[in-house]
Amino acid sequence: MKRPVDNSPRREKSWASALRAAAEVARRATVSEADVIRAVTEELRRLELRGGVLLMTEEDQLQIQSRSLSQVLERSLQRLTGYEITGYRFNPKDVDVYRRALESGEAVFSDDRAEIVTQMIPPLLKPLLPSIMRILGESNVIVAPLVLAQETIGTINVTAKWLSPEDLPMVAALADHIAIALGHVRARAELESALQLQSLRSQIAEAATSALDLPVVLERIVLMAVSELGADAGAVGIIDDEKDTIDFPFSSGVPEHFLTQTTMDEGNLAVVLQSHQPLLMNHYQRSPGAADDGLQSNPQALLAAPLLAEGKSIGFIGMFSYTKGFEFTRNHLEMLEAVASIASTAVQNARLYARANRRAEESQALIRTARAISSSLDADTVLQEIAQQANILLQTDGSRIHMLDQDAGVLRCVVASGPNAKAIMAVQIPIGEGLTGYVVETGEPLLLNDPVPDKRGIQVPGTPEDELECLAIVPLSIRQRTMGAMAVRRLGHLHPFTQNDLELLMALAAQAAVSIENAHLYGQIESQAQQLEQQVTARTRDLALSESRYRSLVESAQFGIFQLNPQGKIVYANQALADLAGMPLEELLGKNFGETPVVPQEFLNSLNQRFKDRLQGKRPPQEIYEFTFRSTDHKPIPTIVGVSVFTDEDGKPEGLTGVVTDISERIELEQALRAERDRLNTLLNNIGDAVMVTDTKSKILFVN
Repeated sequence: MKRPVDNSPRREKSWASALRAAAEVARRATVSEADVIRAVTEELRRLELRGGVLLMTEEDQLQIQSRSLSQVLERSLQRLTGYEITGYRFNPKDVDVYRRALESGEAVFSDDRAEIVTQMIPPLLKPLLPSIMRILGESNVIVAPLVLAQETIGTINVTAKWLSPEDLPMVAALADHIAIALGHVRARAELESALQLQSLRSQIAEAATSALDLPVVLERIVLMAVSELGADAGAVGIIDDEKDTIDFPFSSGVPEHFLTQTTMDEGNLAVVLQSHQPLLMNHYQRSPGAADDGLQSNPQALLAAPLLAEGKSIGFIGMFSYTKGFEFTRNHLEMLEAVASIASTAVQNARLYARANRRAEESQALIRTARAISSSLDADTVLQEIAQQANILLQTDGSRIHMLDQDAGVLRCVVASGPNAKAIMAVQIPIGEGLTGYVVETGEPLLLNDPVPDKRGIQVPGTPEDELECLAIVPLSIRQRTMGAMAVRRLGHLHPFTQNDLELLMALAAQAAVSIENAHLYGQIESQAQQLEQQVTARTRDLALSESRYRSLVESAQFGIFQLNPQGKIVYANQALADLAGMPLEELLGKNFGETPVVPQEFLNSLNQRFKDRLQGKRPPQEIYEFTFRSTDHKPIPTIVGVSVFTDEDGKPEGLTGVVTDISERIELEQALRAERDRLNTLLNNIGDAVMVTDTKSKILFVN
């Protein structure tokens, strides 16, 4: 071991100045770590001490942060080795003095600077060691760890020929002051980072809620993230679950060939999607998965975070830097994770909104379809309309409807559109055979975007073999009864059917089945209605004839006929009754019978009471009696009245029918006969001869 030069007064003065300077730096809590390191280095250089600060990187390497040499010596060293001193990295485990300092947490002394340099430089530079040492010079070295909150964040090295183990406490104290200063800076940086992160979250959240159109939302989020993180490019990739592909709703500055990728089974971004973990890569071009990412322009750094929903990856957001020397930090990663969280929510909200819109549009389409197919009750028209609406609703190249012939046990194609429609119409499919027969037999829908390999399929004569198509087939069922099947097809494989398409077709099939059943029932009802109409026409004709005969009989009768309702109003009267009353027929109808002029007022109460008693069953339902009416010129009209109560099907009285016969002439006849008889009796009683009248049997009928 070399004996250091004894220079105690100078040593004490230098250390005192260095510690005061470090303490002052710690008190000032300067703006950045670079300010702290620069202030410490400049103070050491002013005190004719060489020293440097090295900080731990994320890869657990030590990186030189300060220039401990003069600019002349540093340029000479750079020309010799090709390396810059500032920024140089090495593994501390490979350098004994640094390894011991980090493992022990204590300052370590070394009097062999050449050995330290030998262990620090790459193997290719070892032949240049003598030249390197001529530039650096021989001196003693003390390395002390920088410990902050029980975490080693780096080291400080101090070099001078006069250094000795006695200086270890001073260097350790200097390291503590530097660590404290760096701690202040980092605490402030963490606070600023937290505030910046909160601000970014607020901005991103505002951007995410300012619109419901997903591309617009993602554009705002990506551009804001690119700006806040200092990136050169950014993109959002969203997984399409139905197609199992990657879509890029928005990107900025990302190469076009990267955006043309439809899957990501390999590469760094695939790892992000599969692991659900973020990725920070500052030497991107050196990574093993770089070639699989499709970023041929080789960004310098990559930062990516997964978009997660319910523990599942729904996409990723990536930031790219093409600036040489730029590096993303853990702070950047934390910020991007916050952005990804909000972006995930935005994607989910947009998907829910899009799904709700799609459902609403589908519902409106189904309503329009339902109106269209229910606008007719003709079976053939309904079937044609259903097939046409299926093509429109699902944007297909063809559709067909097969109806079940239960008696024959086969499916008959009743409607077909699109290519090969005639060939399809000509085929009858037994139940259980072919894809359509399978659907009818099982009642289960089928979605086949490549039906050729399916062994259940059958070849329809007259159609191309192995034709590329996508098929969706659903049963037509109503009340647990399958009446047939409906199928739609898209030619080729570019536009496969989705589960949502199948659900939409099933909803259409449910409406179609009801419409078909209604049309079928309507046909039956219409047939029955025609038969019933014929029967009604015949019966109506007979009834009209019977009514005509009855009306003719009633109207031509010489006696008055009337009908009263339960309130006593005349609901029917013939002309003979009007003539008897001396009133126009129109005036009679609707009047209360007791209020007509032909009824004497002195009999009104008794007549009304008799009417009520008869309806209530207190008098016989049929009765014949004599009644004297009064004409409009107040002359009495002797009549014989026959009344009869008529009832409904339950026997409840509905009114009264009456027949009025004018017996005025009969009474006059009787009176004339009576007068003639009296005159004859007077004559016979007053003649002088005896008169006797007998019948044919000699029975005496009259004597005077």
